[in-house]
Parts: sequence; structure tokens; C-alpha cells
Amino acid sequence: MIIFGFCLYLCDRKDLFRIAYEADRCLIDNGFLVIFDFYPPFPYKNTYSHKEGIYSYKMDYSKLFRWNPEYNEIYKLILSHSGFSERIIPDEKIAVTILSKSGGFAYPLQPYKVHQ
Repeated sequence: MIIFGFCLYLCDRKDLFRIAYEADRCLIDNGFLVIFDFYPPFPYKNTYSHKEGIYSYKMDYSKLFRWNPEYNEIYKLILSHSGFSERIIPDEKIAVTILSKSGGFAYPLQPYKVHQ
């Protein structure tokens, strides 16, 4: 199991593919990937409130993996960051997403061929 817990939103954009690559490389078949981060309706950036000159990038980070048929979303819980505001406010919307990795089921052998 690999867990990304509220860290991807601060990563340099040019590092995202490398981060996804390393996570995929380290995660065994039938392993789980947990992403706990912001979950807005579309990607955008904000000035980071804790340090000047830094941006926070909000997006659905599970998309870094879900394009690959080896990854399947098996659970998603959408919450509010502050716990008090509406979950529809983009800056407040967060999610816990669990993906499973299964190379064995991703590419079935000749699924349309009639076997005799």
C-alpha cells in the first residue's frame, strides 16, 4: 500500500509524472494506492497561504493513475477540508480515493476471439 496524504497539491508540476512512475514502480500487483488530497471539479492553483511565493495546485490526483487500465477506483469519500463548510466549495472539497492495481485483469488475452 502506498499512501499520498495531502502532499501532491504542493509538488512541483514537473515532478508529477516522476511521482506517479515511482509509485507505480514500487506498488506490487494487487496492491492499493490511497490518495487523500483536494478534489475540485477542475484543476486550478491558489497562492499558498502558509508561504509567500508558493502555489497550491488542486486537482483530482487519482487521474495520474486512473488512465491506466491496471488501476481501478474501488472507494471514494468526498469531504470538506474545514469540516464545516459545504462540500461544493472548490477550495474546501477533499477526497480519500483508494485505487487497486491489478495487471492480471488489465489486459485480457484476446477477449473477442472465439476459443474452441
